[in-house]
Amino acid sequence: ALKAKVRLLDAFDYRGVLRRGYALVWSADETRLVQRGAGLVPPDEVTIQFQDARAVAAIRSVKAAREEEKP
Repeated sequence: ALKAKVRLLDAFDYRGVLRRGYALVWSADETRLVQRGAGLVPPDEVTIQFQDARAVAAIRSVKAAREEEKP
């Protein structure tokens, strides 16, 4: 029972997502996650969190997702 609960907690750990190759995009001051690209405008800066490092990036352009790419 305890092992099952530990596995469940591990499933909710965002670091597992990073280990699978995804990245998190943070505001420049790293206080909030960027959830929508449409709110970004050049020359906004963001911090991209990978499994092994963080990188600061400047937004050069933003293009809306095509309809078939939207969730």
